[in-house]
Amino acid sequence: MTGNEDNLPLVSVVLASRNGSKTIASAIESIVNQSYTNLELIIVDDESTDNTYKIAKEFDSKITIKIIRNEANLGLARSLNRGIGATSGDLIARMDDDDISLPERIYAQVRFMNEHPDVDVVGTGVILVDASYKAIGIQNKPESDKQIKQAICKENPFYHPTVIMRRSFIERVGGYDEKLRRKEDYELWGRAANSSKYHNLQEPLLHYRVKQTKTLKAVPASVRVRLRNGLLMGCFFKSLYWAVLYVLISVARKYGYTQRSHRRT
Repeated sequence: MTGNEDNLPLVSVVLASRNGSKTIASAIESIVNQSYTNLELIIVDDESTDNTYKIAKEFDSKITIKIIRNEANLGLARSLNRGIGATSGDLIARMDDDDISLPERIYAQVRFMNEHPDVDVVGTGVILVDASYKAIGIQNKPESDKQIKQAICKENPFYHPTVIMRRSFIERVGGYDEKLRRKEDYELWGRAANSSKYHNLQEPLLHYRVKQTKTLKAVPASVRVRLRNGLLMGCFFKSLYWAVLYVLISVARKYGYTQRSHRRT
C-alpha cells in the first residue's frame, strides 16, 4: 500500500465500553498509534459509572475521536449499532476496551481488503495475555472462507475485537441483533455466512486479554445462536451424513470381502 494516505479508505474504529476506566486508555492509545493514520475512532460509553467517559473525553489525539454517551445501559449489540451509525468510513473496525491493537494491525487488514475486494470481513490472530498483559500464548482462527464456514457450526470463527468489515456488509445484513445480550458477533457471522465472504489473517495483530472462565449463561447463549441460524441442525446433518457414509462403506467393504473370499473357495 503506497501513495498518498489521503487516497486510502477511511477506517472507522468502533469501541464500546462500560466501566472500562482501568484499561481503556491503553486500548485508545493502540488505535491512535496505528501506522495506518486515515482513521477515526468512535467510542460508545454504555452508561459507565466510573471514569470511562472522562478518560475518553480528555484523550488528546491526532485522529478524530467521537464520543457517544448512552444515558441508559443498552448492552453491547445496541451500543455497537449506535457507534456504527456515527461512522463515516467505508471500512469499520472493531476494538474492545481491554485489548491492545499492534501498530500494524489496521494497515495489514486494509491492504488485504484492497487486494481482495470480494472479502467482506477480515479478522486476525491474537496474542493471548493475562490480566497484567503478560503474553501467555498465540492463537489463530480458521483462515480461508471455506475453513471458516466449516468451523462456524462449532465455534465463533473470529476474535471479535480483531475484525474489520466493509460498510456495505453491515448495511446489507442489518448490523448486530439488538435482542442479544451475548454472542451478538457469532450470530452476525452465522446470519451473514451464505451471502458473505470471510478471511482471517494468521498474523497475531492484537493483544487479547483472556477473561475468566465462561459463565454458565454463556454456553446456552452459544447454543441459542446456533439454533437461531440453523447452525446446530447443519452440524447435526453433516455429522449424520458422515456417520451413515462410514457405516455404508464399512458394510460394503465387509460384504465385498466376504464375496471375494467365497469366490476363491
